[in-house]
Amino acid sequence: MSLKTFLGLVALAALLAAADIYYQTGVLLFLGKQLARMTSWLAFWR
Repeated sequence: MSLKTFLGLVALAALLAAADIYYQTGVLLFLGKQLARMTSWLAFWR
């Protein structure tokens, strides 16, 4: 395997890992927002 191919694969793996982390944190932030909205809504109606 040439060095260029190896570096390309490493860059691709790093990109995929970064996208995975970004996706997971995005989902967590979204769930947190929904949870906060729900609790504030419940507190409002209590």
